[in-house]
Amino acid sequence: MLLASWETGSAAGKSTLVSLVAKQIELPAFCAFTGKATSVLRRKLQTAGTDTCGAQRNRRGEVPLSNKPFCGTIHQLIYAACECQEPEVVEEEDENGKMTKRFVYPEKDENGNCVLCVGKGWHRREALDRNYGLIIVDEASMVDDTMLYDLQNYGVPILAVGDHGQLPPVSGTGSLMKNPTLRLEKIHRQAEGNPIIALSKMIREEGLIPDNFDGGDAVRFEQLRFVEQVVRERYAGASAARLLEMGLACYTNKRRLGLNDAVLRARGTKGKPPSAGEHLICLRNMKAEGGRPPVANGMRGVLQSDVTSKTNRDGTESETHVLGSVAFPEDGIKEHTYEMLFAQFGREKTFSSSEELARETGLHSFSAAGALFDYGYAMTVHKMQGSQFDDLVVCAERGSYMSNEDWRRWLYTAVTRASKKLTVLR
Repeated sequence: MLLASWETGSAAGKSTLVSLVAKQIELPAFCAFTGKATSVLRRKLQTAGTDTCGAQRNRRGEVPLSNKPFCGTIHQLIYAACECQEPEVVEEEDENGKMTKRFVYPEKDENGNCVLCVGKGWHRREALDRNYGLIIVDEASMVDDTMLYDLQNYGVPILAVGDHGQLPPVSGTGSLMKNPTLRLEKIHRQAEGNPIIALSKMIREEGLIPDNFDGGDAVRFEQLRFVEQVVRERYAGASAARLLEMGLACYTNKRRLGLNDAVLRARGTKGKPPSAGEHLICLRNMKAEGGRPPVANGMRGVLQSDVTSKTNRDGTESETHVLGSVAFPEDGIKEHTYEMLFAQFGREKTFSSSEELARETGLHSFSAAGALFDYGYAMTVHKMQGSQFDDLVVCAERGSYMSNEDWRRWLYTAVTRASKKLTVLR
């Protein structure tokens, strides 16, 4: 396994170089941990002249396997959803002779976890969809050791690419990028005068923001208590093009909800159903369906129309879903209509299990839940990895339980999401 790490400022052309390496391999596979990082990787590969496809699985063998390289999430490549995510539906006749449905979940262990997947919701596939010559893992700092072990079990050479200064995996331990085989840390001449890159280098080396740092017009510092004012300055009356340029980064989901609410107040849409022009974030991968292209977890979309209530088959109004037309301009995806689970809007965390879903909404499977969206003005930095914004505001609040190393990595990852303008609230 070969590990290559690019530091901010020296990463220009990374995808081009990886694409050139891959062209020496008969059938490579490109993957990343998050759907958003995969979407960015796919676009960059296409720009570099490498067309890709998704996993080529067809039970009946009706469609010939593509000879294009795979590009998708690691989960799409090596894992399959467990049966507990889509419980068996059993129809039974009650004492009155009426047919009712019962949802049967797989057996659970003493801890309440599914015995098939041990509560993970998925399991490793026995074989990959094709015989790959090389697996290239981008944003490799996000890959934990368990996932790395699962990848290695297929016996395919791995090229791991990433930034060894960025955030480690959300859960578990990640040793993949601790000691890269190749390190490209020299800042190129065209980036030496960039204040954002200069600040990121200081953070990486010293673990803090120097009090005397002068970022000119590109880097601004404000007190965190003025966050509402900073949000209002940016978002009140902002054009559609301007909204796409901006982002809000934070550490906790609680802060994310507060920032999204601040934007809605600035735009005058707080307390109203999602309306045309609002920015949404997709929270669950969606496969291509009915002419609609696949959409990845973490992709930002723009609502093209006010949402409307979904009408059930019996003519009644749905209590759980709304309909909305969403386009994903950053990914070149035109507008399509989605059935959105309304309970996901403004929720602190994404629904993670079918049982949690059933308990709160009465829906017993993720296929019944439809599309999971929330407002996408603000994101946690973990969710933001793999993304970049022209104008970014970072709420740099440190949790009392964060180690110096965790704080350094978080802050470094946060500021490197900005490309032209950065505001740090501390």
